Amino acid sequence: MSAENQKIQIVGAGMSGLLSAYYLVQKGFMVEVYETSPHVGGKIQTRSSAHGLRELAANAILADLEVEEVARQIGVELLSKNSNSSKRWILKNKKLRQWPLGFLSSLRLFIFFIATLLKLPGFGPRKNELLKSWGQRILGREATDYFINPACQGIFGVDGSDLSATLVFNYFFKKQKRPRGVLRGSVAPKEGMGDWPVKLRTFLEKKGVVFYLNQTLDNKNNSPVVLAADWLKAAEFLKKSGDPRADILLTVPGVDLLSVNVFYASPMEKQSPGFGALFPRNEGMVALGVLLNSHIFPQRAENAMSETWIFGGRSPWAARSWSLENCRALIARARKNLWDSQAEPLELNMNEWPQALPLYGLELERALEKIKIYENGIYLVGNYLGELGLNRLFHRAKAMAEKLSQEKQQEI
Repeated sequence: MSAENQKIQIVGAGMSGLLSAYYLVQKGFMVEVYETSPHVGGKIQTRSSAHGLRELAANAILADLEVEEVARQIGVELLSKNSNSSKRWILKNKKLRQWPLGFLSSLRLFIFFIATLLKLPGFGPRKNELLKSWGQRILGREATDYFINPACQGIFGVDGSDLSATLVFNYFFKKQKRPRGVLRGSVAPKEGMGDWPVKLRTFLEKKGVVFYLNQTLDNKNNSPVVLAADWLKAAEFLKKSGDPRADILLTVPGVDLLSVNVFYASPMEKQSPGFGALFPRNEGMVALGVLLNSHIFPQRAENAMSETWIFGGRSPWAARSWSLENCRALIARARKNLWDSQAEPLELNMNEWPQALPLYGLELERALEKIKIYENGIYLVGNYLGELGLNRLFHRAKAMAEKLSQEKQQEI
């Protein structure tokens, strides 16, 4: 049976599922997508208001040739970030700094990067070592607290106290090189990140992909299944199928995230332009950080200033019971301390995501040592497989489609 008449069923219509469908269609497969919610895109959604666009989750994606090619094929117009938004700020001693490390810590960090490039032994993580322990052992306390930890908060939603050093090390240093396109750095659709799932669905339906929303795939009918749900829903599906991988996935904890989109009437003189700021835990801030949306993509706000404040922690997290007024008070206090601002928001919206991400901790490190990506006719695709971030989902979905196509060709 050739790929041209082979049916593939996809569970999940988030970005993993939509991209899986995109690449499978390119290989000639017939595709059905099952989604338990009434919409596609998962957490990637954009809302509009009188003051501009607000993102419910990710506000950008790292550009490369693959991302640009998919955007071109489905009709998404990508915008590059503003030229003045490259700066990242880290809070140290109650002040925002671009480089928070002293001379000796900077020197140790430089030596580590040189050793990594030269592949010298002794600098890598040990098995089952937490990132915080590795950082203090190799880089020292200051670099761990004010460089490693805040950087990881911005990606994984927690600091090094909860993260596997091996998984984080692999994330930064063992990833495959991606072909560069025309654009650089962070990009986003002109109409907001929600344009990705909207345009992908339209493109896929024109290619014959059938979407079953508000439905669960109960029987896979001997067709290969691409399981593109999050790790908990994937475990639920695998459990019903009698697949032992379910119990492995259920050992992995989650990370709760809460974002607050805020619009203000005008910019502040004391707020330096940049991508955003990160707040190390030992600085006493409740938030993980803030994205300065108006500096990143000025088109997102209509005669206003836009920010997104991020809160989070390992599940279960007390923020599940927070109110909008609670967030308003925390943000007001933080802005007063950071920029001496007492501006009242024009609009404030809270987006709560319990167990938004898998925790890239020791539990996931051990799970990935045991789990097989393709087994029992079910192929796993998702952000719990060692590659976190939207850009990585493009490449994992493409690799999955190529593998299934090669297997079908071998069967002919």
